[in-house]
Amino acid sequence: MSEPIVDLERRLHALEEAIVATADGEFRVVEVSHDDPLGAIEVGVNALVEALRDRIDQVEQTNRALGERVELIERQREAIQALSVPVLQLWEQVIAMPLIGVIDSRRCAAIMDTLLGAIRRGGARFAILDITGVELVDTRTAAFLIDIVRAARLLGSVCILTGVQPSVAQSLVLLEINLDELPIRRDLQAGLRTCLTMMEEGG
Repeated sequence: MSEPIVDLERRLHALEEAIVATADGEFRVVEVSHDDPLGAIEVGVNALVEALRDRIDQVEQTNRALGERVELIERQREAIQALSVPVLQLWEQVIAMPLIGVIDSRRCAAIMDTLLGAIRRGGARFAILDITGVELVDTRTAAFLIDIVRAARLLGSVCILTGVQPSVAQSLVLLEINLDELPIRRDLQAGLRTCLTMMEEGG
């Protein structure tokens, strides 16, 4: 076999390997040693490989930036969530937590941790959960509210629910919630009045 043919086969094989390697994610260019039609193809393949590599690098950079953005948004969401469950000191040994918006499973955990932590730290005898700003209570949320009442009781604190909207009241009735386990008052003022009365009575 003549030397030119051998060289041609070598170059074609190199091109084939470069294309296969690039398809596998290994960006490989070929040596351009001749100024001929095949050399022009080699130059074109190399240009495509370089362009593809640059494009993938850009995509990876974009993905990293998006990942960092998602992490930032998550941290901001957690910060906002923490601010959305503030604990207020209404009176000596009486704290309150006003809730607003949707109470999903993630927020339930934050509410529980924040309220119980406040009870432990301050030794509050009474904790008021004001749900004036909560428009919907489903089965899971109702069960969660009862869990909070029970958990607070284990820490020696009476938990009272206030600000129940008509739609929420209907949900509690339809869900057949045992209201003996869930002390309810009309509004925050009524809840505080109940706490003060119980304190006077030694409750």
